[in-house]
Amino acid sequence: MERGVEILGQVTKPCKLKRINENTYSIILTQGLNRQIRRMSKVFGFNVVKLERIRILNITLEDIEYGKWRYINREEIEILKKLIK
Repeated sequence: MERGVEILGQVTKPCKLKRINENTYSIILTQGLNRQIRRMSKVFGFNVVKLERIRILNITLEDIEYGKWRYINREEIEILKKLIK
């Protein structure tokens, strides 16, 4: 995964992979293809049982309950604008 994986007829951009324990990994993507983590894991024979997104660019999702949402603040908006240029 750290070198890219061929899925959907293309090679994914490299991602950062860290093993947390026997069955848990932290994966940081630099692109977001449809079901990318599940598809990449399948290539290596892994079945994703639970997937939890914790951050999108500079916006963290910690302290947000399942099914809930929050407004992004001005600082987050400004950082997003800089990141997407």
